[in-house]
Amino acid sequence: MVKAYLRYTFENVCGLVSGHSSNIITNDNYIFSGNSQYVTITNSKTEEIVKILFDKDKNSEVTFLALSNSLNYQKILAVGYVDGDILIWNLEDYSIKCNLNAHKNNITCIQFNDDCSQLISGSDDTSIIVWDLLGEQALYKLTGHKNSITDLLYYKYRDNNTNQINEFILSTSKDGLFKIWDMAIASSVQTISSLSNQVWNMALYKEEKIILLGTNNDEVIVLKFITTQNSQTKQNKIVENIGIYKKQSFAHPTQMTFTNNNQYLFLLTNEKTH
Repeated sequence: MVKAYLRYTFENVCGLVSGHSSNIITNDNYIFSGNSQYVTITNSKTEEIVKILFDKDKNSEVTFLALSNSLNYQKILAVGYVDGDILIWNLEDYSIKCNLNAHKNNITCIQFNDDCSQLISGSDDTSIIVWDLLGEQALYKLTGHKNSITDLLYYKYRDNNTNQINEFILSTSKDGLFKIWDMAIASSVQTISSLSNQVWNMALYKEEKIILLGTNNDEVIVLKFITTQNSQTKQNKIVENIGIYKKQSFAHPTQMTFTNNNQYLFLLTNEKTH
């Protein structure tokens, strides 16, 4: 007797076994999250899934998301993957604008500059790459860290002596280094190495020109930009260490951010929030 079997055909994705594989970001109306090879866009008010972004030619897992914040530039989403690629999605028509591929390993962090004409990416391959989004190509690579890049910040800094505005990239790494890179010369201009074994992330208080560094122990290191150089000893210093804040947990922060009014700092760790 011939046994009959039911025949199944693929219809649609109804859920995922795995959890979030990347950071979660938001704007005024939507929540963006990475799940395996997919990026889910959810309406934050109705809690309904608006769109699932998926490239059929990409089998790698999503590791990092970054959303453009310029009003003068089209709305784009940068998606980093385990294989080192970065896909740029146009959120107006949900099409892939370009594929940036120069990293050799997992993408760990992505930042846009102010006008979103450039993108800065960090990776487990220890390098930082600055990309020209208009030309869709890498401009230059920054090397100097000895372990995975954990966080990046783009920062404009005004020298009070010359009144000149400089553009910097701030980077942290599992090698315990905090580095400042001058984008005009594509080179490191200051390194602070007397830190913990690992530095995981940063929070920037722009008004007071203060940077907080989250480490893999109970310390949050406080740095401040030097706006006026008065002595020879500070000639080559962009920031200086002004103190340490002790947190309750020894677990490294997975995220640090200031509230909009800068009155509070939120630290999220693997254990709890503080």
